[in-house]
Amino acid sequence: MEAQRQVTHAHPASTGSSAEAGWSPLLRIRRTRHPYGLRLTGEADLSNQQALAAALDAVLDRQPDPAAPILIDIAGLWFADAATATLLGQLALRAPAGVHLAGAQPAVETVLDRLGLTQLSKIRLTHAKPGTSRTGTEVVA
Repeated sequence: MEAQRQVTHAHPASTGSSAEAGWSPLLRIRRTRHPYGLRLTGEADLSNQQALAAALDAVLDRQPDPAAPILIDIAGLWFADAATATLLGQLALRAPAGVHLAGAQPAVETVLDRLGLTQLSKIRLTHAKPGTSRTGTEVVA
């Protein structure tokens, strides 16, 4: 039981034995290879900020081609708080070729815009295609 508690604390998306059937984390993070980066799905907030920060650090540290921007597919991200936007901005500033934020939903784009991230030269933002479902990742430039 102690080992399970330690794993749960180290991995915020982990669940203990008391979780309800059908439970899923607020934020799912998946690494992508072609193009290289991450796919974020769900809601990014204070409850999963540490996990997201670790994933963003890892994707930068393991970047195979520093001349190519890192793709962060956010088409499935329905909520992002200011701290999440700050993490994405910090990644863009640290990545040699910047970051492509693909598929921004209107609510997420509003947060990015209000914090000035859409003005950073190292961030390329593409919007979600109107009418895209929660499972779709179709984007338009």
